[in-house]
Amino acid sequence: MRAATALAWLMTVGAALPAERPVLRAVGVHVFDPAAGRSRWFGPGGHPAWSPDGRRLYLEAHHGLTSEPPFGPLYFLEAATLKARGLTGAPPLGCAKVSLSGRRLAALAWVGGEQAAVGVVSAETGLALGEPLPLGPLRPELADAYAWHPSAEALYFARAAGSLSAGAGVYRIDLPDGEPRAVVAGQGADGVWPSPDGTLLAIRVGRQVTVARPDHPEVPVQERWSGAEDETVVGLAWAGESLWLDVRGGVGPRLIKCAPAGEPPAVVTVPGEPLSPLTVAGETAWYLGRLDGQPGLLALNLADGTVQEAADIEPELPLELGNGWSLPAPAVAADGRVAVALGRTDRWGQADRDLTEGWDVLASGKTVAVLRRGRNVGASGVVFESPQCGYAGRRRPAPDSPVAADRRAGTMRWSRPVPPRFVVLHHTATTSDRGSLNALTSPSDGLLARLYEDVTPGSRLPGEPRTIGVHYLVLRSGAVLQLAEEKHLTRHAGIGQWGNQGPIYDFNVDTIGIEIVAKGHDFTGGQVANVGRLVADICRRQAIPLQHVGSRPFEEGVLYHKDFAGGLRGKPDPAGWPWTTMMRYAQQYRETDR
Repeated sequence: MRAATALAWLMTVGAALPAERPVLRAVGVHVFDPAAGRSRWFGPGGHPAWSPDGRRLYLEAHHGLTSEPPFGPLYFLEAATLKARGLTGAPPLGCAKVSLSGRRLAALAWVGGEQAAVGVVSAETGLALGEPLPLGPLRPELADAYAWHPSAEALYFARAAGSLSAGAGVYRIDLPDGEPRAVVAGQGADGVWPSPDGTLLAIRVGRQVTVARPDHPEVPVQERWSGAEDETVVGLAWAGESLWLDVRGGVGPRLIKCAPAGEPPAVVTVPGEPLSPLTVAGETAWYLGRLDGQPGLLALNLADGTVQEAADIEPELPLELGNGWSLPAPAVAADGRVAVALGRTDRWGQADRDLTEGWDVLASGKTVAVLRRGRNVGASGVVFESPQCGYAGRRRPAPDSPVAADRRAGTMRWSRPVPPRFVVLHHTATTSDRGSLNALTSPSDGLLARLYEDVTPGSRLPGEPRTIGVHYLVLRSGAVLQLAEEKHLTRHAGIGQWGNQGPIYDFNVDTIGIEIVAKGHDFTGGQVANVGRLVADICRRQAIPLQHVGSRPFEEGVLYHKDFAGGLRGKPDPAGWPWTTMMRYAQQYRETDR
């Protein structure tokens, strides 16, 4: 919780956010710039944490299963370029916090059974720096159970009763070589917050908040607040020697400012329905919540209790993390930028997950059972349910795009958990229109199915068909067939890495796939022209930027499969796709406003 001078605009008399609020349309991490009134999607991940200089944003990769904690491998994004780099040495972690120097990360670790620990790793390599420090039974509240000292390379952590390691209490460890020493012994706690000058330490024990002097353990702790049985403290921030408490339950969500002894508390009601803890930055509290039923990023003025909507959230987005975990509090950088994380995203931290069962219905009406691994669980953690794909005995739906000449029933389609943000081009490595169409509408055989055996990584499951799915197929003549609705997810992109850097990400979730019948060096003029027109139409309707993003990490637009899967999976995509010519056709089509 960091004060930010760039938030002064919000407190100016008459200041208001722009009338055209940005809309957050995808799960993952978005960064909102209050000074410009704009937001940008940074990439998949959760629990964002800024480096002290604001140049890096650290995230953890979610595996997508709501039955488990939202942990995964750590990675960071360069804020200026969005270049991603995975911390390959880091085990699955969550809720990372950056040290004063920016060289170390402290994060929550699931150490087996139902126990949690805080692990300290290098912010450059992810290598563990010492043994994990046990905290006690794993629960969401332990995300607050550790915090860096504001002016020294030292970590406070609270060890609860029931820890595998004896000695409940609050401890401090000085890095790199220090040993844990008790600050408050004998008192199990689940949250610690040092004051900005490091002289005071707020400690949460259930619904009670006390203040200790960590450098003077002989001084008794002072109680600042004790809630009723139906009240909980979900967050805390310092304001001088006073504390802002984020309280839920009781008479409703509110911020309570607890001053030193003798001064009455101040109460600010939190409007709407908060979906995350609040982050206090200066005179503003940021949170994710619903206001009049519309989810969004909200800014609460602590001086007068008014709230402003900074950004809207697409109402259909799955925001839940599951397993008792709430959305993380917004992370505010020193320059005022606000990072928020929505839902779970599809980056895979482990190879083997639970099996899920789905169904695919062929055009003939035959129903085929499809087993797949849990890594095919969507960004919300919800198992994809195949729509009814057969058109036998009923009218075939019209194509989404006027560029498409016909509509067919393709394979491997599920409900899309998030809106599409990218268009991915593929080629079939064959010049057979009939063979390509057969492979994309047949459940278990065909040439393309054999070529794309690695769509699901790892060993294939018994009975799992070797099929792919794609939204559009472009024949040799340039004729376009639509095989799946754009609102559905298809199995065309699989896993990959932007520029072969960072954790693995499943590109099926938020992409539209176009398959071109060609060997990779023999694209026809009709194909190039109609792919350009099709891309222009898709980008216009789906609000995707009409640009070739290549290997620029997480920048929305159009790309070739090899741009993110070439090094990881050895895709044979060519280097000779005529991007300039295709984009010229795309621009011409857009200018006609068809």
